[in-house]
Amino acid sequence: MSNNIKDLLNQLPKEVSVEQHYYNEQQKLISNDSPYCPICDGCGEDGCCSAINCKQDPNGHYCGTYLKDLKFGYKMDKWVADNLYHKMPKELQAEYDLAWDKIWDEVYETNLDS
Repeated sequence: MSNNIKDLLNQLPKEVSVEQHYYNEQQKLISNDSPYCPICDGCGEDGCCSAINCKQDPNGHYCGTYLKDLKFGYKMDKWVADNLYHKMPKELQAEYDLAWDKIWDEVYETNLDS
């Protein structure tokens, strides 16, 4: 068992089982009868709601999950750029570059005139 899990288990009140603690935490998240984050409306399920909508707010329920998704996307795009881009046909490179510019402008709110 990893030290992180042991540490978490040691933090549990001794009178509450792991299952009960998990249940209690889940109930806190859905106390408003909604499994969705009150900040970004994400549900936190892998592959369901997009991490792009996450606000990374300290009060967000699933920010850790979405941050991992965003890191994965960044690392995967870096791998594509480092390992595949130069092997792509010129037409595909041009399409990738156009998409890159469009998404950059959307995210960073630049080049709004075009």
